[in-house]
Amino acid sequence: MHCLLIKISLLHHLLVGNTLILCSTIRRTEAKGRVLILTSASKVLMLGPLQVPPQHRQDGERLLNPPPTELVQIKTALTLPAKKRVSISGKVTQVCSEKKLFMKIDIFK
Repeated sequence: MHCLLIKISLLHHLLVGNTLILCSTIRRTEAKGRVLILTSASKVLMLGPLQVPPQHRQDGERLLNPPPTELVQIKTALTLPAKKRVSISGKVTQVCSEKKLFMKIDIFK
């Protein structure tokens, strides 16, 4: 991971082995890898040494960088459960906005 530092006054906090809390940062993935950008709005808070169990570290890494989703066809995606995350592939033939239709029916005519 690379770090782009815009606020030079934060430099003394960024040492190997320091435990930090970073707020208001920008994270990007570029061709050269992941980039963390610290701007003038970024906050860096120092903490004491922190021991993190390996399982928690792996869970955190998976939350920050989730594995790629399964690639499925559009027809297949329509039959999957609502909360399942997938990437779809196929040809878009029409795009339209959702329309709500309300009908008033008088049953006493």
